[in-house]
Amino acid sequence: TTSTDGMSLPLAAVRPGSPAKSARSGILSARAQSAGSASSRRGETSYHVKSPQRLEEDPSINSPRRIEIDDTMTFSKTPIRMPPDMLSLPKLDVPPKAKRTLRDYEFIAQACRRAGLLKQEGLAYYNTGVLWDNVGQYSKAVQSYEKYLAVCRRLNDTAGEAVALNALGVDYQHLGGQFLYNAVQCHQRHLSLADVHGKFIAHCNLGLAYAALNQPEKAGLHHRLALRVAVHTSNVAAESLACANLGMSAAGGAGTAAVTEDEAARACLERHLALCSTMRDSNSHGLAYNHLGLIAAKTGDIEEAQRCFRQAVMVAASNNQHDVIKLAKCNLGAAAADAKFDASLAEVSRTLAASAVSPTLHPPPPRLMSSRTTTYQPFSSPSMSQTPAAAAVGSPPRSRMTLSDRT
Repeated sequence: TTSTDGMSLPLAAVRPGSPAKSARSGILSARAQSAGSASSRRGETSYHVKSPQRLEEDPSINSPRRIEIDDTMTFSKTPIRMPPDMLSLPKLDVPPKAKRTLRDYEFIAQACRRAGLLKQEGLAYYNTGVLWDNVGQYSKAVQSYEKYLAVCRRLNDTAGEAVALNALGVDYQHLGGQFLYNAVQCHQRHLSLADVHGKFIAHCNLGLAYAALNQPEKAGLHHRLALRVAVHTSNVAAESLACANLGMSAAGGAGTAAVTEDEAARACLERHLALCSTMRDSNSHGLAYNHLGLIAAKTGDIEEAQRCFRQAVMVAASNNQHDVIKLAKCNLGAAAADAKFDASLAEVSRTLAASAVSPTLHPPPPRLMSSRTTTYQPFSSPSMSQTPAAAAVGSPPRSRMTLSDRT
C-alpha cells in the first residue's frame, strides 16, 4: 500500500518481530504485485522541461510513489545573473517513516537472497532506490540501482535493465560534475536496449547531459532526434517537450550563435507554447517566455526581451513557480540595465558629435618635428651651447636647433 506522503510499505512484508512474520516471509505475492498506486499511474505521461526524464516502471513492480524534486533551474543552462547557491537543491533529511521503510526493504532483499528469489530481491533493490530518490540521496540510490541492474542481467531481463540504466543515468545527472560522463554512458546503453518511447527518453536525457557538459552540437543533435521520434509517433506531449528542450538549449548557449539558430530556437519555443495551449498545460510557459526573452536580448531587441520577461513573471506567478519568478525578474533587471546602458552610450555619442562642431573644445593637434633633427632634448638654460659641467663629464654636445626645426 502507498501512504499519502509518498512512502510505500514493503510488498507483502512485515517488519521483524511482527506476529505474521512466519506467514509472510518476504515473498511478493501476486495480489501485492497487482495492487498499489503504480497501476493507476501507468499511462499518465508527465514530462518536465529541462529535466532528465524517467521511464515508467512496470505496474507489477508496485514501487513507492516517486516524489520528483523540481530541479528545472539546475538543468537550465541560461546565462542569468543570480548567485549559484540560489539554484542549488536543498538537501532533504530522511523522515523517520522513510527510515523504517528502507529497513523493511533491506530485510526483504536479505530474505529473498537466502530463499533464492532473485527477481524479488532485485525488486526490493529498485524500490529502495526509489525511496532514496524521494529524499534526494542520489548517491545511495545509485548503489541500489546498481544492484538491481546486476540482478536484471543475471535474469536476462532486458526491460528491467533498461529501467535500471535510465534510473542510473538520471541520478548521475542529478549528481552532476564528473558523474555526467557516467550519465552519458548509461543513457547510451539504455538507447541501445530501448523501444520507441524509451529511445525518445534516452535522446532527451542525452541532450541535457551533453548540454551540461558544454557540448552544444551533440546536445542539439539528440534533441532533434528526440523531436523526430515524437513526431513519428504523433505524441503531442513528447513533441512539446522536445521543442522546449531544443529551443531552450539553443537560447541558453553562448552569445555568438548565428541568427538562423536564434530563429530556429524562437520557432521551437513558439511551437512549444502552442502545443501547451492545446493541452491546457501552462506549467512550462514561464521558462519558455524567459528563454524567448533571452533570444530577443541576444539579437538586440531589448523591448521585446523585457516584454517576454514580464510575461514569464506573470505566468510563473499564476502557477506558483517561485524559482522561475526569481529567474525572470533577474533577467528583467539585466535587460533594463542594458537598455539604460544603451541610452547612456547614445547620449555620449550625441555629446561627442556636438562637440566636434566647435573647434574650441579640442586642443590643437601636436606639431611634428622636422626630419632633419635626430634628437630632441628640452632646454635646460637659455643658452644653446654646452655647459662647462657637461663638458667636464664628457657628455655629447647638444645640437643647435634652427628656427625651421622649432617650427
